[in-house]
Amino acid sequence: MSFSTFEPSAAEYFLNKSEMERTIEEFSRFTDEDYERLLTEFVRVRFSSVNGKCITRKEIAKRLNVGLFVTDALAESHDQRIQRALDRLTARTSLFKDVVLAGSGIVSVEDVIESCTQLTTDLIAHLRSHYSDILKIPPYVFEHLVAEFFARWQYADVRTVGRDPSTGADIHALLRESKAGIEQRIFIEVKRIVAPVEIDVIRALHGAISLERVKYGWNLGMLVTTSQFREYRIMKDVAFEHFGVFLKSEADLRHWLNDYIPHPSGLHLPNPKLKMS
Repeated sequence: MSFSTFEPSAAEYFLNKSEMERTIEEFSRFTDEDYERLLTEFVRVRFSSVNGKCITRKEIAKRLNVGLFVTDALAESHDQRIQRALDRLTARTSLFKDVVLAGSGIVSVEDVIESCTQLTTDLIAHLRSHYSDILKIPPYVFEHLVAEFFARWQYADVRTVGRDPSTGADIHALLRESKAGIEQRIFIEVKRIVAPVEIDVIRALHGAISLERVKYGWNLGMLVTTSQFREYRIMKDVAFEHFGVFLKSEADLRHWLNDYIPHPSGLHLPNPKLKMS
């Protein structure tokens, strides 16, 4: 049914001021529950037909026992909801379409995930319920995923620098304590692997932070992996924190995914900087 079906003329509004006043009074008596029930009934009546013809706004008003302008208001509210739903659908990325194709057997989910060239909120939603697919996304998309979490937590100057040869970090993030005027620059390395992380990897991370501290001012380090950390005889995980190195494993990533809330406009970090300088 055309939206214009419910558009009264300007003259009709001008000549029916009393009807408008009654409409305002009528709406003032509606509770939220009353309005939702009325809107549901309006939709049912609106899309019914009489002898194969679309029902008119006057007939709808008569069936609902409301004024014409109430009918117009209900039509506008319903159209706005439809438009918002359409906007959400059209905002879906090609990933959603590809996953639908994958579900139909036209392409495989593995091909869809591995062919992702950028992070999207749809991909994050998919990984929340299909964590094992995190191993299939490209490395730079995984870096962006972890960086997105830090951006959501309101860390400053979050960058994905894994392809910058001047640093060993994959992600740069800045933690600011405004009241005390303190900044903590964090060196983040990500490991998209299945095997448990060996202690040599952690030692290398600590060494890289020390070597780059003068150049980039690193204060803390973090290693984020899709797998686990081995039980080290030399020291426990918590002891690494005494050296300013924090270890985050699969359990943390799962928690971050489940806790993730996108920005109203999409990603919190849609276009991260790729260089340290």
